[in-house]
Amino acid sequence: MTTVPSGGDPVTAVPSRWLVRRCARPSARLRLYCFPHSGGLPGEYLSWFEALADVECWGVQSPGRGSRIAETPLRDVHRMVEEFLGVFAPPQEPYAFFGHSLGALVAFETARALRDRGAPQPRFLLLSSCPPPAAPRDGRHLADLDDAGLLALTEERYGPLPADPALLALVMPLYRADLAAYETYRYRPGPPLGLPVRVVGGDQDTTGDVLAGWGRETTGPFGVSLLPGGHFYLRGRPQRRELLRITGELLHD
Repeated sequence: MTTVPSGGDPVTAVPSRWLVRRCARPSARLRLYCFPHSGGLPGEYLSWFEALADVECWGVQSPGRGSRIAETPLRDVHRMVEEFLGVFAPPQEPYAFFGHSLGALVAFETARALRDRGAPQPRFLLLSSCPPPAAPRDGRHLADLDDAGLLALTEERYGPLPADPALLALVMPLYRADLAAYETYRYRPGPPLGLPVRVVGGDQDTTGDVLAGWGRETTGPFGVSLLPGGHFYLRGRPQRRELLRITGELLHD
């Protein structure tokens, strides 16, 4: 089965509908699982990280995304984690998680759930454009806006959506559900992880002091990087190169 992400390149679905990849790299040093942002498709991240020759990239595709667009999207971060872990088994090879925005919360909570189950942990977490999980949500309830208001907000944050009304009707439920998942997320206190965590953000979107709050969530090595740009700083080519450099650094540490 194949799907076509926004970049236009085919993505091959593996037996679980939750995971997609473009190519297999059996000799890769690391399996990197990418959790997308609100309304995002995993193919966007696969096309970037596959520039690292010793990494095999997987995209996490929840209901309502990509080839699962006809399914009802999930509206709760913890339920996303539980359903994903119903089909995901950590590989024997080293693996890591990358998550952007909402995806950072899902990646973090997935790592905590695996730890609590006694499963092998990711080698590292690379988290992007997301305040620390214990930080209060902003309480704006954007997911409750009417369609016109939600469309305007989504295009302001993420860029133009499809002009075709039929296609728009398909993708808007995903944006609404993802916003609801982010806005209703509540942090559950627990022991910190024991693995490396690196957090990256755009200097027009956040501050290093805010992102430093993630350091309370691990006893392992921790670092913060600010790159030029806003919430989607990583769509700039120089910023993406730096993100790949950071990934390679984590891989070889």
